[in-house]
Amino acid sequence: MKSLISIFLNGIIILIGTASHIHGQSGISEETKSKAYILNSQYQAGKTYYSQIDVSQTMDIDMGKDIPPLSDKRMRTMAVTLITDNGTTDVPFKLTFSDFQESSSGELGDPSSDMRLDTKIAGATGDIEDGHLMIKNICGVEPIYLDNMQNVLKPVFELAYLHFPKKAMRVGDSFQNRFSVDYPVGGFGNVETTQDMVITLVGVQDNQAQLRIETKVSGTFVFDGVAYPVTGSGISTVILDIENQYFTSFEKNHTDVITFNSGGDSITIISNEISSNRTVIAK
Repeated sequence: MKSLISIFLNGIIILIGTASHIHGQSGISEETKSKAYILNSQYQAGKTYYSQIDVSQTMDIDMGKDIPPLSDKRMRTMAVTLITDNGTTDVPFKLTFSDFQESSSGELGDPSSDMRLDTKIAGATGDIEDGHLMIKNICGVEPIYLDNMQNVLKPVFELAYLHFPKKAMRVGDSFQNRFSVDYPVGGFGNVETTQDMVITLVGVQDNQAQLRIETKVSGTFVFDGVAYPVTGSGISTVILDIENQYFTSFEKNHTDVITFNSGGDSITIISNEISSNRTVIAK
């Protein structure tokens, strides 16, 4: 059972890492309400982005009966520099770390498995395609950490973007995004989910757009030939630099629930992520 749970721990990172906490602003001026804004988010060529990323992940496993719940708690801090080359089509980029720390605790926590990086050589490379990052190579990381590092970077850099409508938006307007997040549970089956997002423009101040993202997750986990439900929800707070088309702040609070049967027992896994990503562009 513990091997199954440990596999879940890595897979759930992908699932909960893609969805987040924003609060609407009061006292918005009538002038701001009446204006229309063209919004977009994309990495641009010839820029340097500095990001500070802090993540707290908890997972509670309830195996029913008289068995005490088990928990896994993970903390991660990353300071990342992302440099994009000049170009007109696919633009290469290089990602490096100036800080990386990870720790785990709880009954299922295993400090010996926490990732350890040499920040002088660890990093990633890839291309910007249509304004979005595609990680092609992770370098300077021990082989045992490669899969975990992919799971850490993918939600933060590849999946953390929105498809904005082409028409201008006013404060109070909303639009929707939908995408799939699937991952294998080695030797047991697959988790397949759909994430439905409602994104609302809640305010604009100093050329910074404040967006509220409400996310609903639905899907299935197939175990022993039986499909079990996967549900989740979250609220994200995003601040978008309208002129430079990048997120200066991305705050997340997201929870997912998986319930399935094993050996006649009902097992429930509840995972939660609270994270923040603050980014600035070098002047």
